[in-house]
Order: sequence, then C-alpha cells, then structure tokens
Amino acid sequence: MRLAAAFHRLGLLFDAECLRQEALQFGEAAWRPHPGGLPGNTSLPLVSAHGGDNDDTRGPMRPTAALRRCPYIRQALASFETVIGRTRLMRLEAGAEVPPHFDSHYYWHDRVRVHLPVVSDPEVRFVCDGHELHMAPGEAWLLDNSRSHAVVNASGVARIHLVFDTVGSAAFWELLDRAGPPEHPQPAALGPRRIVFDPGLDARVITERCNLPAVMPATELAALIAEALADAAPEPGNPLHAEALPRFAASSRRCLSDWRATWAAHGEDPDGWAAFRVLQQRLLAELAQLPEDLRVRSNGRRLVRVLKPFYQAALDPAIVAETSRRPAALSP
Repeated sequence: MRLAAAFHRLGLLFDAECLRQEALQFGEAAWRPHPGGLPGNTSLPLVSAHGGDNDDTRGPMRPTAALRRCPYIRQALASFETVIGRTRLMRLEAGAEVPPHFDSHYYWHDRVRVHLPVVSDPEVRFVCDGHELHMAPGEAWLLDNSRSHAVVNASGVARIHLVFDTVGSAAFWELLDRAGPPEHPQPAALGPRRIVFDPGLDARVITERCNLPAVMPATELAALIAEALADAAPEPGNPLHAEALPRFAASSRRCLSDWRATWAAHGEDPDGWAAFRVLQQRLLAELAQLPEDLRVRSNGRRLVRVLKPFYQAALDPAIVAETSRRPAALSP
C-alpha cells in the first residue's frame, strides 16, 4: 500500500525489555531461514497460515504455539486495534543486510507492515526511497514497502524486530493520522501512549481469515489495472509507448468484460474455473505486448512487473494447477 511518506512513527511506545525477554526465550531450532535464502536473515512465525511453521501469505492466519508463550507480544499486537495478518520475529545477524527491493505482490496492495524493534543498535539502518533512519527498541514504525527499501546491520549484534502485516482498521488509521511523518513530528501532548505489561491480561489477537481470493472479482481487477495505467509514465516522444498504452487499455477492457460475465455466471464456483484460467492467460498474453521499458511514476518500476503479480493473483495457484490438467470452457 502506498503511503504519504517513506516512514511513519506510530504513537505507541512498548516495553523494550519485555519484548526482548519474550523474543530471546526461543532456541536456535525455532528460527526459520529466509524464504528467499538471504544469508543472515531468519524468522520465527507467531501468526501464520493455519498456525504452522511457514511464511505463507495465503490461508487463514492463526496464532502459533510460539505466540502462546508471549503474553506481552499478544498485548502489543492487540493494542493496535486491528486485524493481525502474518506476524514474525525477524532477525538480521551482525554484518548482514537486506538488499534494495520492492514488495509489489497483490498481497501488499491493501496491506502495510508494522515494525516493532526488539533488539537493535544505532548502527542498524533502514533505507527507504532515499530516506535513512534507525528504529529504536520499543518504538513502532510503518514502512512504505511499495518503495525501494533496504536494511543494513553494521553493528555487532543480531537485530530482532517484531513485524506484522495488516489491512488496518479505523482505529489503526487514526493512529497513523495522529502520528504524522518523521519530518513533522506529533506534539508531545498527543503521545506516544505507553503499552505497559499487564500480567493478568490474556489479550485476544484478532487474526486474518480471508486474504487472497480464489477468483478475483472483476471490479477489483479493473481497479488494479486502472490504478497502474494511471501511474504509467510513457516517455515523451516515444511512439512505442504512445501506441501501446491505448491498445493495452482497450484489450484489457474487452478481457475484463468477459471476466465480469464469467463472474456473474459462476462467482467462485469450480464450474467457472477453467474459463477464468483462459481469461487469465489472455491477460498475461496482452501484458507481454507492452514495451519492457515502460515504467510507472510512483517508484520507477516497469509497468509489466507491476501488473503481472496482480494477474497471477487473480486466480488461486491451486486452481491454475487443476485447470491446466483439463480442457477449458471458452464461454461463461
């Protein structure tokens, strides 16, 4: 999700020592390697798909056995007053780094990631869209991960953050509105509000049950395409760019009309899966006709790479695998 600034500090302050004690209770066997294989990057799932030992973003999110051993972390998560998605303790070893990257999968279109530093050092630096800062233990930060961002741990300690994904809520976004970006800090009278450990409180964490659709509704798919096209930045005087965008927009509208008709006839019913698979292939084929060097204004990414994850998410991968084994119906 795009935010107004690269970083926002939220108006909550946590007990850094309580966070540290709960994070450090786990042995080395509890930590998982980074799903992308980044050296020095490990994580420990606290809320995960089906409550399992995984980094998945699809499926009902449930507390893991590890979270049940962390009463203060549960209280910290509940204090945001929002539904909690995938949640992990994320560890970056001394001298390790996370190279610059974007988070552009469909999953991120309506979600943000919140960081609560647990163990850190001033030599641990976050860089996002040219802005650099250190997140201190006990603080809460929101990062616009649709922009290029990276982390460097130049210290001699392993950095640990409590990190959770969320679609937000009215209370959560009000927390953001009160905080403001780092260059315009909130008045002292407005916060931060301290979240003190309550030994008698068994906080309830509301977790995400519905995240990625089996079949994306046509209205949502149309909105994603329209947003990306509005962000497109054709090069002035480039005839390939000038011709490609209107042609692509027209072919997308035709395909979306068929997607809408198929949705009206079947919804997410398996009877329509094969037809949706054909339409997904059409969308991907049209996308391949766009010039590779056509980019978007917001973060400079290639338009093809912005849209492709949306098209891939329009149909559950399990449905894609199933329908690839049988013939597809061509009409709704």
